[in-house]
Amino acid sequence: MSTRVHLEMLIRYRLSKNPFSREAERSLASFQQILVREAADNVLDLAVSEALLGEGALLVVVAGDRGAGRTLRLKVVREKFEGREGTGIYISVRPDEREEFVFRMVEQSLDASRGLKQAIRRRILSLHLLRSKAVSELGTPTETAELILGSIKSNVPAFLLIDDFYNLFFETKLWRTYVMEMLRHIVSSVPEGVLTAIAVSKEVLDEIRAEQPAFYSRIHEKVELAPLDLERAMKLVAKRISAFRLEDVGDPLYPFTEEFIGEALRLSNGNPEELLRLLNTGMLLAYKAGKHRVDAEVSEALAEVFDVTDVTEKLPEEAKREARFILTNILDREFHIVTVARALEVPPSVEYGRLELLVDSGFLIKTGENRYRLHPRYAEKIGKVTRAILSIR
Repeated sequence: MSTRVHLEMLIRYRLSKNPFSREAERSLASFQQILVREAADNVLDLAVSEALLGEGALLVVVAGDRGAGRTLRLKVVREKFEGREGTGIYISVRPDEREEFVFRMVEQSLDASRGLKQAIRRRILSLHLLRSKAVSELGTPTETAELILGSIKSNVPAFLLIDDFYNLFFETKLWRTYVMEMLRHIVSSVPEGVLTAIAVSKEVLDEIRAEQPAFYSRIHEKVELAPLDLERAMKLVAKRISAFRLEDVGDPLYPFTEEFIGEALRLSNGNPEELLRLLNTGMLLAYKAGKHRVDAEVSEALAEVFDVTDVTEKLPEEAKREARFILTNILDREFHIVTVARALEVPPSVEYGRLELLVDSGFLIKTGENRYRLHPRYAEKIGKVTRAILSIR
């Protein structure tokens, strides 16, 4: 979409920015502006309050599908700490970084430290020289944990928030175990007034329970984010639009109708990230059609392209999410198992079983070791999706 078209669309719908874009999120004064609360938020609020009062040292796991709002919750937790002069570490596990993840944690702990002993500072700084060396150069998990603990203990109340934890499950078990043992020692040793929270997919949480029972046993609270219902979906739309509304137009959902939001919610299966993508697509389709409302007519056009129920309804339940992703994102291209596993935040060992189910069901063709392609019988459906994607770019 050209810059001119983008600006004209925003002006027509009385918006300063696209409410459904990452860029707009980064400009918010507070992430709480777009948070639609659910039961999990009450648990997180209590954990934050206890830490700020110096009365708890909890490990909370925030679980949910990709796009369910886990990252938003971690950012809100950080805001609440920083609003009360708390500090800490907020870090994401990046793909394929291995030792670099630990180095970044140590660096952040140094940046956040207040009154850290010089001996600990020198040890942390010496790690900068080890970046090109093996993990064994880091010392034991306990030794590395102690470096980070030195900072955390000097900063109470404090937080340790870890996002994109699923990326650890694309590394070796040896490396995962190192990180888990390091974190287990941190969680077991922090004083009251420290909150540790980790964002994971449900599949990753199951893998942690099976593979890392010692770490799993240290989890105090597990909260699972639920799919959106219609009431919360409309709140999500209203909150995001309100944050970027140029002027009051008398309708908190404008330019969207309730009918469109309901259909987009159905197509998204209640996933907030998918809903935002469909809202963005619907708004652009309405603009290109010269419409001042994103209404039922637009939702019909959207459903014609993105409703893949006719294809997925007879597939195994546990693999339907993979099938929807392939139909609307990968299309008819050959792909490696890691492409789908990373996108859906599912450990490869689990994803393999699901893709093999889709092969057995005739949905996929196996083209090589861990490589797949959509069966040609779905070419017509893919053609519709491809043409639609090209038409709205």
